[in-house]
Parts: sequence; structure tokens; C-alpha cells
Amino acid sequence: MSTPAAAVCITTHNRVDCARINIEIIKLNYPGFWPVVHACSNAEYTPGMEDALVRCEPRPLSSGALNLLQQSVREAHARFAPEFFVHLEGDTWITDPAPILKYMDLLRRTPGAVLAASAWDTDQSEDWRTSPKLRRRLKYRLSRLTRRLGWHWHLRHRDTLATQFFVARNTPEFREFLATLPVPKDGDCLLEHDIYQRFVARFGRGALLPMPERAPVHPLYRDVCPALHLYSQHWPARGLPVDGDGKREVLLAHPALRRGPAMERLLAGQDLDAYNPGARRT
Repeated sequence: MSTPAAAVCITTHNRVDCARINIEIIKLNYPGFWPVVHACSNAEYTPGMEDALVRCEPRPLSSGALNLLQQSVREAHARFAPEFFVHLEGDTWITDPAPILKYMDLLRRTPGAVLAASAWDTDQSEDWRTSPKLRRRLKYRLSRLTRRLGWHWHLRHRDTLATQFFVARNTPEFREFLATLPVPKDGDCLLEHDIYQRFVARFGRGALLPMPERAPVHPLYRDVCPALHLYSQHWPARGLPVDGDGKREVLLAHPALRRGPAMERLLAGQDLDAYNPGARRT
């Protein structure tokens, strides 16, 4: 078997129904052979269409997320040795591989580039806009002007690396970097900030290609980023629990997707309260 261009590393704790559909989207709709390696810390999960399943022990949020990421990449390299790793959290669907192909090409053509990801940033000016305090509303108006000049003081958490979705070159240096990241203490740091700081210290800022399509992530592109064909809602359908579209509406909006059994179950709308059992929906 020839070396695959990419292996998709899916990581999941309790959003297992989203993960099953995510895997079906990739296996039934992406071009060529892109193996899927699924690292999962849910003991109740039963395998779907993934090419490899890595069972991990449950851990606290940040340390658990890092462990799942490390184990999925380790297994993807050991089993398939792809040119690239594509990491997606289980509930983060990319319905069209075009953005992934775009960033794989950019990584190939950019000397020294190792990884492409968005920041995990927040546009705090959205809160200023609706604030009852005049001072904050004035700050919002000022931010509208300064951002046109490239001054982004209204953004928080800019020095972050969104682990939710990234594309990385499979190099010995990147694998060593990821495998040796220290276990974070939950509540002590923002994982996306910690990984960013260590990545820049190891590879330099030029090694990170930004994804401007998803800037800022919060609040504008957290759940949906059309430019990346990215959908990361935490709920199955409109009204459960919020008014915005859920994952069923995403599938209905993409009728050309080839469907697997997990997709069909969600579209059938049976027992939506049991979708992603035990997972928060907000």
C-alpha cells in the first residue's frame, strides 16, 4: 500500500454519536484512502467505520484531550506513516475536504511550516457592543476602526493554537514534540495556549500557518465556519437545547453526502435525547 497523503486522527470522550458520523463523512466522502484513527476514552463505544480504534482511559478535560491526541497520532504513524496528520475532535465535522487539501498544499509549499491551525481566540468586542455601559460601547466603536488598521487589541487568547482542528506534517520533530508535551494540570492553564507557547519555542512562529477563515473562533465561528465547511455544534437538532441548527440540520443541508448508518439514525430523528449520551450540549 502506498503512503496515504493524510491520516485523520479523531479524538472522542463522550460525543460518540457525533464521532461515528464524522468517521462516516470521511470514509464515505473523502477522496482516496485516508485512514481514520479513532482514539476514544468512552468504554461504551462500539467501533464504526474507523480503520483503527485506540481505547484510552478517561482523564480530566485538558489532560484527557492531550492524551487522546498523543495516542491517535502515535497510532496513525505506527500503522500508516502518512504524509500529514489531520486532527478533528469527534464533534467537529468538515463536510468537504477542500480546506484540508488547501492547507496540505500550503504546508508543502511553505519552507519551515509544520502545522496549520486557527487561534482559539475570542472577540470580546461583541460583549462591548451590547453592554449597558457607555464606556464599553465606545470601546466597541473604537475597535471597529482600529481593526481596519490591523490592530487587534479587541481579541483575547490570540496566542493560542486550536487543537480542535489542525493539519500537521508528519515529521520526526513534530512527533517528538507532541509525544513529550507535559501533562497539563486542569484548571491551571488553557491547553490551547500552553501548546502554542511550546510549539513556538520549539519551531518558531513561522512554522505555524494561521487559518484566517476562522478568526475569531469565539463567538463568530465556534459552532459553524462556512469557509472551512466546519460544523462543531454540540447538539443533535434545532431546539435541543438551543434554537440554532444542530447536527441533523447540517446533514439535511448537505444532501449530496453519501450516508452511513449513523447518519441515517440521526436523520430519522429517533430518541434524540439519547444522542451523545452523557455529553453536555452547551
